[in-house]
Amino acid sequence: MTVERPRRGQRWLELGALALLIVTGVAVFRPFFVPLAWAAILAYATWPLFQRMETRLRGRTAWAAGAMTALIVLVVVAPAVLVSLALAAEAQQVYLDLKAWAARQPLVLPAWMGQIPWIGPQVRSWLESLVADPAGARQWLLAQAGPWSRTIVTAAGDLGRNLAGAGLALFVLFFLYRHGSALLPQVEQLRGLQAEAAGHAQDFVHPQKEGGPFATLPRPASGILTADFNFQPEDPAYARLQAPIGTGASTSTSRYRDSWPIANPGTPHAPTLGVYDKVQWPGDAFCCDYIFVTEDLAPRVEEVVVNGATDASDHQPVLLRLRD
Repeated sequence: MTVERPRRGQRWLELGALALLIVTGVAVFRPFFVPLAWAAILAYATWPLFQRMETRLRGRTAWAAGAMTALIVLVVVAPAVLVSLALAAEAQQVYLDLKAWAARQPLVLPAWMGQIPWIGPQVRSWLESLVADPAGARQWLLAQAGPWSRTIVTAAGDLGRNLAGAGLALFVLFFLYRHGSALLPQVEQLRGLQAEAAGHAQDFVHPQKEGGPFATLPRPASGILTADFNFQPEDPAYARLQAPIGTGASTSTSRYRDSWPIANPGTPHAPTLGVYDKVQWPGDAFCCDYIFVTEDLAPRVEEVVVNGATDASDHQPVLLRLRD
C-alpha cells in the first residue's frame, strides 16, 4: 500500500490559505479587541463594588450586573462623552479667539508673570524676541494652536464614532458581572472532594481482606484546606465553602470552617494581600488567604496569626496552631 504525499506546491498553497484566514480573522475581529479589553479592565477594577451590590441585593446577580452596568454608564461613559464633545467645541472656539486676538493685540507680558522667580526673566526674554518680529510671533502662535485644536477635535470625533464600540464594551461588561463568579464551581468541587473523603472514612472494613492488597485502609474525614482563594470574606464563595455538606453525621461534622473567627472572634480578618506590594495592588490591602478546618477540628484551633511584618511576598504568611 502506498501513501501519496502532498506535493510541495500544494503544501505552500495550504499554508498560504491558512495565513490568509488568520490575517482575515484578525482584521475582522480587530475592532472588537479594544471594547473587550475595556470591559475586562472595568470589570476587574469594579469587582469589589459589584460584590457589595450583589450582597445588598441578596444574591440577585442579574440585578446587580444590570445596576453596575448602568452605574458605569452614568459615572464613566456618559461623562467621558460629554466632556470630550465639550472639549472639542471649546478647542475650536479657543483657536478662533486666539487667531482674532493675535491679529489685533500686541504681545505684552503681564507684570506679575515677569516677577516669577527663575521662570519670569526667561519668559520675558523669549517674549521680547517675539516682539521684535510681530508677524512671525503671530504665525508661531497660530501654528502651535492649530494642531492642538485639530487633535482634540479628532479625538472627540473618534469617540463619537466609537459609540458602537462603547455599547459592545458595556454589553460584555454586563455578562462579565453576570457570569464572572467562576470561583463558585471550584468551591463546589472542593466541597465535593471533602464529602467524598468523609464518605470513604465510613467505608465498611472487610475482615477477610485485611493484610492483603485489597485491605481497607483508614481514611480520615478531618482536613485542613489553605490557599490563596481570590475572594474576600464578604464574597458569596466564602460563605458557600463553609456551608454544611450533606445531612449525615459524617458529612455534617466534616464541613469546613474558617479558623480565623474561631481563634479571633469578633475581630475582622487581617489583610493578607497588598500590604507592601502597591505596584500590583495599589488599593487598600485586603484578606484573601484563609486556613479552613473541618468541623471536628474546630475545638482544637488554638491560634491563627497573620505575619504582617514581612514583605517577602505580595501575600502575608498565615499561621495555624492546633491543640494536641
